Amino acid sequence: MPLRRGIKLVLASQEDPDMVGCFKQYRPAFYVAGEQDALENAFMLLDSFFTHRAKMMARATNFEVQIYPYVDVDLSALRENMTYTPLTFHPPSREGLPLKIFEARVPVVTVVG
Repeated sequence: MPLRRGIKLVLASQEDPDMVGCFKQYRPAFYVAGEQDALENAFMLLDSFFTHRAKMMARATNFEVQIYPYVDVDLSALRENMTYTPLTFHPPSREGLPLKIFEARVPVVTVVG
């Protein structure tokens, strides 16, 4: 039985399957299932990827990453543990999030077996 981590990457294509209209094409979204530790684990994986990607790109300045947590998400412990720079944590908020509902493709669960 495969070990599941509860992290799903969804990449949007050109299609708007639910005919939402405000759907953003080619937008990546990560969905994390689980408790706070699962979310922190996902961010640490992203931190490693950002660091690796910055080294591979070998640019004079690294790409900027901004994190906008939703109102009930506490990411304060991540500030000390994440090593990638430049990394900006915004305060948890319900308003002013860069993505609105339906602007990223929702995850589709496929049951196999």
